[in-house]
This record gives sequence, structure tokens and C-alpha cells, in this order.
Amino acid sequence: MNRWLRPLGVMPLLVLLAACGFHLRGSQPVVHDIPPILLDGQDIALLDLLGQTLRDGGIEVVTDPARARLRLRIVSEDREQRVLSVNTAGKVQEYILFYTLRFVVEDGDGRAPQGEQRIELQRDFDFSGSDVLAKQDEADSLFRQMRREAVTRLLRRLQALAGQGAAPAGRP
Repeated sequence: MNRWLRPLGVMPLLVLLAACGFHLRGSQPVVHDIPPILLDGQDIALLDLLGQTLRDGGIEVVTDPARARLRLRIVSEDREQRVLSVNTAGKVQEYILFYTLRFVVEDGDGRAPQGEQRIELQRDFDFSGSDVLAKQDEADSLFRQMRREAVTRLLRRLQALAGQGAAPAGRP
């Protein structure tokens, strides 16, 4: 009988969690209607991530320029690592990691009302000379996280443009 009561005790917690608006990490509800979009750029992995994120958000990603009402052109994606601090022996203790995504959103007529935009992120990163390989893997993981965050922020910007009515220019 006791094993039947345990699940019942968890139910109020689940109801409270759902009521507070909790979403699993990475789930982004789409707020505005974004028209069909064409992705353009050189980095296939980034374009795949963007495309999957947009499709997961209910946005149609097209390959035919004639069907696209928006064109998202990735200008560049840059990763940089700079020394943030050194110890008394002159060895690196911390790095700061920079990630920059530059892009242009064009309407159906090829105009970019917002011009070139950028998303810049940075993270501090502790470094240990004795664990060089593990620390490099950690830095790579941080860059992947920053890339995913930049894609999420880009989606929010697209939603904001659609909400302003700037993105769907040329709509019938």
C-alpha cells in the first residue's frame, strides 16, 4: 500500500513545477509567426544547428530562395581565447573565451532593415597546466554552449523582428 502512496506525494510537486512555467533547458516556445526563412552561410554545423532550432520552434526553413520571405545570412562566427590572469610564476591561471556571431536578416526584397547584427558572448575559464587535454575539452564544451546560446538569442531577435512587423516585409 505504501508504494501506491509515493507517486501520489510527487504529483503536487509536478503540478507546482508545471504551473510556474518551468521548461526543460533548450525548449523555446515560439511567440511570433516567423515567415519561411532561408539560411545562408559557410559553416555547415552552425547552419544545421540553426535549421534544427528553427524547425523545432515551428518555423519553416526553405532551400528555395523564391519561397523564402526572410534570408538569414551568417557573416562570420569567431572564437577567441585571451589570458585573463597569471599566477606569481607567470603561468596562465584563467582565460576569457569570446564568441561572436555576425549575421544579417534580409526581407523578401533583399533589404536588411537592421543591417549587420552581432551576438557577443564571453565566459571565464580556469586553466590548469597539469590537465591540459581535459581543460581543452572543457574550453571546447564552453564554446559549444556559447554557440547554442547565440542561436537561441538569434531566434529571439527573429521573433522580435516578426513582432515589429519588420521581418515579414513583402508579405501579401
